[in-house]
Amino acid sequence: MVRRFWWKGSDDSYRFLTLANWESICVPKRWGDLNFKKFEELNFALVSKLGWNLAAENNSLWCQFFKDKYFRRSNSFWCAPKSNAWSFGGKSIMSTREFIWEETCYVVGNGASVDICHSPWLPGYAWESYVASLNPRVCEKGVMVSSLVTTGSGVWNHEALEKWFIPGIVKDVLAVPRLSLEANDELFWKSASDGSFSVKRAYLARIRDRCLNDESLWSTLWKIRGHERIKIFLCRLLEIYSRLGVGFNVFSVRRSGPWGFCSDSMVFSDNLDMIKWLLQLYGTPLAERDIALFSIYAISLCFVLWRTRNSTFHDGSCPVVSKIQQEISVLVAHWSLVESPMLVRQVNMPNFEVVEFFRDLPWSDVNVFVDAAIRGEFGIAAIILLDRSGDEIEAATVKRKVSSSFEAQLAAIHLAAAEFCKLLGRECPSSRTASWR
Repeated sequence: MVRRFWWKGSDDSYRFLTLANWESICVPKRWGDLNFKKFEELNFALVSKLGWNLAAENNSLWCQFFKDKYFRRSNSFWCAPKSNAWSFGGKSIMSTREFIWEETCYVVGNGASVDICHSPWLPGYAWESYVASLNPRVCEKGVMVSSLVTTGSGVWNHEALEKWFIPGIVKDVLAVPRLSLEANDELFWKSASDGSFSVKRAYLARIRDRCLNDESLWSTLWKIRGHERIKIFLCRLLEIYSRLGVGFNVFSVRRSGPWGFCSDSMVFSDNLDMIKWLLQLYGTPLAERDIALFSIYAISLCFVLWRTRNSTFHDGSCPVVSKIQQEISVLVAHWSLVESPMLVRQVNMPNFEVVEFFRDLPWSDVNVFVDAAIRGEFGIAAIILLDRSGDEIEAATVKRKVSSSFEAQLAAIHLAAAEFCKLLGRECPSSRTASWR
């Protein structure tokens, strides 16, 4: 009905011309379409709210009635067998179970309400791969995760884990973050920063595959001239749910940059919005010439925090704020700019102090500028050759071991002489000799 009204308006004729696929139009505006909603998908998201209440052990009256009627043998949303004798409403609610399984995950506390075989409690595994990791000889419903934990100490029981899972999965189970043994198990929605469910989040998760097929942001990410690890990190933010908090004081890290970066007031609906903001900043009080540099700093900060979180979680290392600040500074210093039209335009804005400096120089046909920097036992020399109008003729860098900054400067001068000789060799056959400074 909506489709017919959109294409033909109030015309009563049955036939009408469709100029675009209805699937492509029913996509949110953030992905470049009209945000029409298909009734089937919206209804599914609404019904999944009822399924979420059952899965999260909601104590409302209707949940108790539903469990007493349909969960007599199992008393669990995850393992209750479907039956043709169920009502239409009961079948509709249970049809959302697979969807909810893929979009949710338990944070295990005492493990008393998490079914080993049927509940989503092992992050990073789809339903098919999780079932394949179980030992079919011991797999049975109704056995809780609490049976995998040693009574008293609360640590994982390695013998029980090796009995239930194939060897490659045991190490993933040991790495699962847990609440205290006294805490109850908590179910959270993976794409929500606070773990809570909403119909909007369920709807976006339902149409995710259709919306991200033509997302141009992927190609933008791979045009970054930075380190490949940072590209992979940004792409992973689009694919997995990740929270950069690691339980230590990151406030001083956020404030350590030249812009006093603090993300407490920045709320993103998902990782895609965060990536777009990192690449093309908006809503900041910065001057245009600083936005590109701030983008580099923000991406570097996110990358270092994520790497520190992994090191803390997997290796048990204690994060040091001063070390994190140093890693961010080093990464920013070695960062190459993003090939985004907005960023390139901003970075290419002239620095007026530099312009005044170059304007006072006695320019000739070829102008050679050299510089060098030293870090540890390595020195980096750079050279750039400009013509009379200021356009680049040649540029080069070299990295080598040096004993002092003076040796690094000599290496830069040597590089300048070598590059000028190359230029001179190209100009001599044309009977031209450039004057240079």
